[in-house]
Amino acid sequence: MRAKPAVLKLCGVSLAAALIVASCAHAAVTGLQPSTRRLVLNGHEVEVDTAIDDAAPIVDELVRRGMSVTAVWRVPGAPTMTLAVVERPAAEMAYGPQLVALDVRDDVRVLHESGRLYDADFVQPTFFAFADRTLVLADQGSEDAYRVIAWSIENGGVRDLGQLQVALPEEKDVFTRGAAPTARVEVRDGKYVITIPGPVLLNPQGEDERLLAKKGETVTFKESAGRFELMQRQRRGEGMR
Repeated sequence: MRAKPAVLKLCGVSLAAALIVASCAHAAVTGLQPSTRRLVLNGHEVEVDTAIDDAAPIVDELVRRGMSVTAVWRVPGAPTMTLAVVERPAAEMAYGPQLVALDVRDDVRVLHESGRLYDADFVQPTFFAFADRTLVLADQGSEDAYRVIAWSIENGGVRDLGQLQVALPEEKDVFTRGAAPTARVEVRDGKYVITIPGPVLLNPQGEDERLLAKKGETVTFKESAGRFELMQRQRRGEGMR
């Protein structure tokens, strides 16, 4: 198997180590949560990624298009792309914030956007950067976390991989928190595999909420046909059940 030069450069190995390079490129990675600062831009209080030198032009353009903006983040591994949380005026039964992916190379261009997130009052991305792609797992919720948006940033665009209906239970109260920061992600045969340590809840806050994995277990989701399929839970040191 011949590795691409860009991967060789990133991993810092020679052509003779092509096999090791492939392993390096697809090794499991933990997530990166951006550090932010809160600024007032164009009359909006915006959470801005510290990796963005000047978010004002981005916010100004989105406001000009009729959106209010609450957060802007740079996508690691894709320097011309940002994510933003925006709100548009409510239309019929559609309301709430949206996560949007933007190309800011020359102008601000919307590449992809989520549906309306209705009662969500927070969207928090965690980035998993590989040599040729970045997986975004964005927890969303309202006080409690209740699902994860999954997007793959690759080839200058966005692949929407749907949502994971999971969250983590808090140990000291009835609330839930986002699962993305605890996840590990790897790429196997070009597909993402996500592993989350327990305890993990499936369909949190729903009528069919249940404990998917206990403490000491993990749960794995594997990409298949453009979505993530739930695999069985696994105890530490054991094979998949």
